Amino acid sequence: MTMSVTDEVVHLSGHCPAEDAEALLPILAAGVSTVDLTGCDHLHGAVFQLLMATGCQIIGEPAPVLAQWIVPQLTGPRTA
Repeated sequence: MTMSVTDEVVHLSGHCPAEDAEALLPILAAGVSTVDLTGCDHLHGAVFQLLMATGCQIIGEPAPVLAQWIVPQLTGPRTA
């Protein structure tokens, strides 16, 4: 499994397929608001959209391509 929860932090690692979005939604809805991307090398668009929609705090160092292109979209300034 590419997802686990410890100490109120969701850990996403490896290749995160679309199915992870379905499993992630109730966790984030329950109040877990920090997501650790350490070791993550791929986020399916559904997972990315869910992270954007929930505005959760992103921590950790994912693969370089995610760090360069995806993480700034998740951590940058938000506009209403």
